[in-house]
Amino acid sequence: MCNHLVRFLIFIFLIPLLLTCEKDSPTEPAPSDNLLDPQIILNQVNLDSLTRQVAILSGEQPVLIDTSLVTISSRYSHHSGNARAAEYLEQKLLRYDLQVHMMDFSASGRNVYAVQYGLVDPEQVYIICAHYDSMPDSSISPGADDDASGCATVLEAARILSRYTSRYTIIYAFWDEEEQGIRGSLAYASRAAQLNENIRGVINIDMIGWDSNDDGQFYINVRDTAQSAQISNRMVSLHDQFQVGLSPQVLNPGSGSDNLAFWRFGFGAVGVEEMYGSDWNAYYHTTNDRLAQFNLDYFYKCASLCIVSLSSLVEIES
Repeated sequence: MCNHLVRFLIFIFLIPLLLTCEKDSPTEPAPSDNLLDPQIILNQVNLDSLTRQVAILSGEQPVLIDTSLVTISSRYSHHSGNARAAEYLEQKLLRYDLQVHMMDFSASGRNVYAVQYGLVDPEQVYIICAHYDSMPDSSISPGADDDASGCATVLEAARILSRYTSRYTIIYAFWDEEEQGIRGSLAYASRAAQLNENIRGVINIDMIGWDSNDDGQFYINVRDTAQSAQISNRMVSLHDQFQVGLSPQVLNPGSGSDNLAFWRFGFGAVGVEEMYGSDWNAYYHTTNDRLAQFNLDYFYKCASLCIVSLSSLVEIES
């Protein structure tokens, strides 16, 4: 009798305690049951759309910015075309009904980025990004591969994914003054760290247009920082699942460009980049870095993989 009474009293006192612990314990929300088939995203990536953006940003095709027809002949940081490129990127992002921000981080440097808020966990963020400034320091500085190719991919991601809802927030970002020491991305990552922003991952794209030997190889630069390896693994898995047709080369520890800024401040990031070394772009940082030099099939596949990887990470819903 006494033992039964003791057990009953323990049971009565433990139930509220267990319920309180369950209530206070943070849990990862369950994945959505309404996720969009990634193949639907892949089917929407359009090579004509990608190449048109490269042509505009590299000065091969004029474009209407506000009410003026403009040819962006140079995006070098101190050239007037750099500011016009920023205006064009802002204009494109606004057309996708995104919340656009201009971040002045120095007298000459300006980042452009747009926010698409997640519906379930909006405080958790994924970034897809590229730098929009170019080299050389010249009135003719097309920078088609470096890095209009990355910028075109970010714009294509915004064009497609802005039509959908996502679990997590997406930031479509364009960094300035990468060529002067990743200044733009450092300014952004530093501010994000100070504000304790929850950046779950970054896909940085810098030069994905050159593949002269058709081997399909490209780098995924990664380091053992936050969720970097998980993002890299997701990209490789999606590549294999959907038979993209490239040859991913994971570098750990990798290098890259603006992804370095996010590693420095403890954020997970990967840097997607064409092969260097024996198959390095022969027109790098010259006035001949033009769309005509692209391996278009390679460019399309690299861009497609970056976009579908982002869609998977942020959990795009149908």
